[in-house]
Amino acid sequence: HDQSDLTNRSITLIEGVNSGIVADDIPSEWLANASLVLVSTMVPAQQQEIVRTLVSKKRGQSSRVGGIALQHPIVAVDSDQCWLREDTSRKTVCETMKLADIAFMNRVEWETFREIAREIPIVVLKRDSEGASVLIRGEVTAEFPAPHVEVVDVTGAGDVLAGTFLAHLSQGRDLPGALSQAIFAASQSITKEGVVHLHGRSNS
Repeated sequence: HDQSDLTNRSITLIEGVNSGIVADDIPSEWLANASLVLVSTMVPAQQQEIVRTLVSKKRGQSSRVGGIALQHPIVAVDSDQCWLREDTSRKTVCETMKLADIAFMNRVEWETFREIAREIPIVVLKRDSEGASVLIRGEVTAEFPAPHVEVVDVTGAGDVLAGTFLAHLSQGRDLPGALSQAIFAASQSITKEGVVHLHGRSNS
């Protein structure tokens, strides 16, 4: 962290740490019953291969999310803007986003992929201290501001937002409800170091 600005972080990528993870690592009995799967950020080609495999395993069962019928397992994707610096990886991330049912994007990713937004059923746009929005086929359907909090550690806030949003969707909450819960959890996550302090927290 830059101690004068706790939202300013320097990140070092270490090649090959998770290079061996593939879709087959997901237990088949779990996948057979899963309604939703999140493929978080990783090397773009690796992420795309996992997403393609998950899409190929979709079943006849579906859920309606925001008025759209999405087949199980619903595939959600989260990336990282660091992959947008190079043309090949940027193209791969774009292709993967278009395969997803739900894509999480920050402002930088949104500016890069805005043109494909209508091709993605649901986009969650993370707007940092301003909150977040949900778009269905490129149209904003819900947005909420973030509560004002004292920032201590922003690491993992996007993961907390994505996980909370998807957990509430999987429990049948509508998009606005899931989004408001996700923003609350992400805001709480940055008030202390780490995320252990979030256990059991909810604003419902």
